[in-house]
Amino acid sequence: MQGRTIVRRHTETTQEMLLAPRRSTSKSPGLRVFLTVGIGPLSAPRARVALVKLAGGVAPVRLSLYVNGDLIESWMPAHETCELLLPALLPGRHALTVRAVDARGRWGGASAIVQAAV
Repeated sequence: MQGRTIVRRHTETTQEMLLAPRRSTSKSPGLRVFLTVGIGPLSAPRARVALVKLAGGVAPVRLSLYVNGDLIESWMPAHETCELLLPALLPGRHALTVRAVDARGRWGGASAIVQAAV
């Protein structure tokens, strides 16, 4: 009987833990990622440039760039503001995604659709 009582108490405790709201113990803001895509500098007028801004999080931050789901490049440590020259893209629409992971394992991301000309 005592074995059943211990199991029942353990089960009740587990259910209570699952139903209890989670409270964040961290007072620092989460990692936020902002992405803007534009035209390159005058020296490369057809090139695309991605401007990435990071806010919050704890350094060092690892930044990864994906085009159509494929990892293109990764940097660590990343600066608060990064300007990335995108690789040449085939004509059509492409999904550009930037992901960042800070020292505490928190992550953030941003995506944009880029239309490459013929």
